[in-house]
Amino acid sequence: MQGSGPPRPGDLPLPRARRHSSKRKETSCRGDGCRRRHPRTQSLSDDGPGEADYRPARRPAAHLYPPGNNAYHRAGTMDANMKEAERWLRQGERDLLGARNSCRSGNFEWACFQAQQSAEKSLKALLYARGFRRILTHSVYELIREVGQFEPSFLELKAGAKALDSAYIMARYPDSIVGNLTPSEYYDREDAGECIGYADSICNAARQALAG
Repeated sequence: MQGSGPPRPGDLPLPRARRHSSKRKETSCRGDGCRRRHPRTQSLSDDGPGEADYRPARRPAAHLYPPGNNAYHRAGTMDANMKEAERWLRQGERDLLGARNSCRSGNFEWACFQAQQSAEKSLKALLYARGFRRILTHSVYELIREVGQFEPSFLELKAGAKALDSAYIMARYPDSIVGNLTPSEYYDREDAGECIGYADSICNAARQALAG
């Protein structure tokens, strides 16, 4: 036992040396759509853990996958891309016809959604024709901006694209509308006619661009 006198140096525990190491931890980039786990390195200093030097890779802007740089690969896939473009345009035109039929039968909310679908598919047809491999967005406005990089005249249709985007969710889901109204009660003939007009302009412009 230690006495009641002043402590001697030998009675005090020696401080343990501080050890530093580089630890490998795992982080998930699920916020970017990836479900894999990746290692990351943390630098440990006297001031504590530093910033992680790992940053998960981001998808391309607008979730669009443009053509690669390999000229041989592009040449071998352009015919297939044109066939895919024509297929998307045909469905876009069919959706526009369906929108007009829905409007005539009084299903105005469905006419608005079909008009949005027509514009979306017509614009995707143009991107497939340009060699894009995958197009994951549903936003007509986003597609208009992308197409506008090689067809500037499409940028004049941005206002209609925003109006069509607003119908993508609201025309289908009651909880997207404030109050107790359903989409069938919220949308009327005027709304349907406006959306069909915007979709018709986009579909016609896409058809002309593909033909040219």
